[in-house]
Amino acid sequence: MKNNKLSMIFVLPILAILLVAGCAQSNNHTMDNVEVNTELRFDSTPEAGKTASFQLVLKDEQANPLKNLQIEHDRLVHAVIVSEDLQSIAHIHPALSEVIERACGNIEW
Repeated sequence: MKNNKLSMIFVLPILAILLVAGCAQSNNHTMDNVEVNTELRFDSTPEAGKTASFQLVLKDEQANPLKNLQIEHDRLVHAVIVSEDLQSIAHIHPALSEVIERACGNIEW
């Protein structure tokens, strides 16, 4: 139980940042001294109870496709999606498309 509380202390601020960031914006992050630009694109506006397809675009600071992704916890890509009221959380693993800079997936809202 103590570990769950400690995990939530670290997870909740990250989830809050994701919530504030919005669903269709570009963002950039720095990891291991490499700037990573991300953009989340939906094929249509997500609606409650319906499945929406999305692409997560990953590029370096020169807008080149991000390469040499490393596997973490048995997956190349992890996505955490949070409802506006913070009551629903989905942790999914989008599949990488043939073009390495895009992770694609479907999620039911």
